[in-house]
Amino acid sequence: MPYPEDVHTPPSTPPPRKCGLKWADFQHQGDLNITNTATQRQKLQTPLDRTVARLREERFRFMAKVPNDLNSKTCCPRDRSAVLQIYTEALDPEKINCKNHEEIYAEAHAKIRIILSIASAGPRNDVFYKGLLSPIEPLYARPRIEFRKDKYSHRAATRIQEWRNDGWPYRYPKNAIEAEKVRKGQLKRWYEEDWTDWTVGGLDEEKEEEGEDAAKDEDENEMEWMSSQG
Repeated sequence: MPYPEDVHTPPSTPPPRKCGLKWADFQHQGDLNITNTATQRQKLQTPLDRTVARLREERFRFMAKVPNDLNSKTCCPRDRSAVLQIYTEALDPEKINCKNHEEIYAEAHAKIRIILSIASAGPRNDVFYKGLLSPIEPLYARPRIEFRKDKYSHRAATRIQEWRNDGWPYRYPKNAIEAEKVRKGQLKRWYEEDWTDWTVGGLDEEKEEEGEDAAKDEDENEMEWMSSQG
């Protein structure tokens, strides 16, 4: 008896991520049936308590809205896990306190927006360096390494290793970034992102489709050449 289709079964090629999504697209809008929601938050005694309650509520709303689904066009499991890690760290009692709770909330929110591609950030942005919270991974720096084009994380692993070898996260990894630019110039393939033409929300899907068509033509030409040599 064949198994039913499972959201945990990876597709041959992950679907393209939707562009232009907003914060509300990642937050469940209905009743969560949990304590310390927006109306109950006002009853809490201290500003720290209210910030902690807000972080918890946003985390629950994110989990309720975004499933752990390899076929999702909204948020892949890799990015979902990265967001939840930020919430976990931000809610750590050893991290958040009455003096820094507002700064931690702002930092967590900024990093989550980059991961979800609500906003974009270059490699000099503070989200990639040590603050009150851990830096987010280099794969989210422009040009962002999309899960669809790196489902085995080879490119992400290469980038983070090169950044670390060049002193990241303690300093800007200038040499690693320049080396990646040179490598991209040598590998003119459809999955390579442009370094300059970026807007909030990611690349235009039509441009991706045009790139895929070009890649197919390139592969067909290569196969014809190999056949002629045989």
